[in-house]
Amino acid sequence: MELSDYITWIFGIIVAVLLGVVIYKFLPSSFQTWFSGFFSSITSGLTGWGTNAVNGNTN
Repeated sequence: MELSDYITWIFGIIVAVLLGVVIYKFLPSSFQTWFSGFFSSITSGLTGWGTNAVNGNTN
């Protein structure tokens, strides 16, 4: 990959993050609480699955 490709990738990521933040700010508070609960459940599920896999339990 050339340097310009990396710059394009980084610029795209920055724009995507900024758009996400702006959209999140304009959402109603009920949506914000739903999103935060949704993401926290995903992260807790992933970490729980990871620790179970490390302990030899794949359920």
